[in-house]
Order: sequence, then structure tokens, then C-alpha cells
Amino acid sequence: MKTRKHTILPLAALAGLALATSTEAATMLTVDNADFAKIPLPLGPGGSSFTYTIDGWETDNPGNPWISHNYYAPDDPTPASEFMVSHSDNIYQALGDTFQSGAIIDFSMIAGVRTSTTDDSWRLFIYDATAGSYATPLAEATGTVAVDGAWHSINLEYTPDSAVDGHTIGIGFGAAGTTGLHYLYYDNAVVSVIPEPSSVALLGLGGLGVLLRRRRD
Repeated sequence: MKTRKHTILPLAALAGLALATSTEAATMLTVDNADFAKIPLPLGPGGSSFTYTIDGWETDNPGNPWISHNYYAPDDPTPASEFMVSHSDNIYQALGDTFQSGAIIDFSMIAGVRTSTTDDSWRLFIYDATAGSYATPLAEATGTVAVDGAWHSINLEYTPDSAVDGHTIGIGFGAAGTTGLHYLYYDNAVVSVIPEPSSVALLGLGGLGVLLRRRRD
């Protein structure tokens, strides 16, 4: 019984160390104009603002970008801005951070459909802004947003390998599927990085396994 007591304490301590060191906190990356609040033109009728440029973002269809101010949720007392994709545009941005091999990139936004009678399809993508192009993403995710007047959370996760290690992270969004008109609204772009578990955690888990084996023996 005495031997078991002295074995349990090191096991508990080592397990705690392994858990603490393997659970790394996510790092939030800076996304310029993430909430589309930088409206470069005066608001027009209905609180909308057509613009050919989007601060912080680029587009492959500069004739169509549409920033709307408090348009998606007109009854919301808090002033808000969102971006509407009216065609099959790609809206993208190179961040000021780089890929780290094995570190998970999590890219999320909210999306909704309001001025339409049919559901619409969203698209998020991550690309290599150093050696690649938004047109050839490293990863992408698509899905359908219902016409229900509500915001829906959407996200994409990507784990880079050594081929893009140190390259600039690029993110983007747009409409998926057909090339016709779309009425998708996007807002609140958030990008975070979850690093690989530290080597200390791996050593701790290895040591824990050895002690557990000895205890069984």
C-alpha cells in the first residue's frame, strides 16, 4: 500500500505536466478590416455603399464589391458593417504572418442570406501568398446557408506542411458553385493559429507511459 502511494503521486504530477504543456493557447492573427467597418464611401440610400476598393482586401471582380452598413440586420441597434458577395467573386487578403509546419490555421467568419428566396453556398479558402495564388488555394471549405435572416458560423481548418513553412498566410472568401447572382453576406473574419504540442509534453507522456507500465508489472 505504501509503495502504491508513492507511485500515484509521481504519476499525477507527470500527467499534469504533460497536459499543461501539450495544451498550447491559440494565437489570434491580425486581419485588416476584419469586420468591414472601414467604409471608403459615404453611405447611400438604405445604408449601403458601393465601392470598387475594400480596405485591406483584394478582389478579382472589382466592379461588384458591395459594403453594406447595418443592412443585413436593420433592426440591430448596434451599428454594423458587412460585406455582400453579389457574384462569384473572390475576396482575399495576405496576412502579416507566416505558415508554421504542423501549426493548425483556423479561419472563421459568419455568413447569412437575406435578399434572396433560395439558399446560397459559402466558400472559405486559405492560400500561399508567397509562392501561390488565391486561385489555387491550399485548402477550402464550402457549405450552404439557409434563407432565415440569421448569421451562421462557418470555418476552415488547415495544417500546413514543410513545403509552405515560412510562407505568407493568405485567406479569402466568396460564393461557391454557380456563376450567377448571389446574395451572401459575410462578416467578422477571424484567424488563429494553434501550435504543435511541445517536445516537453511528448517527453512527459512518454515518461508517463513508462511509469504506468512499471506499475502494472
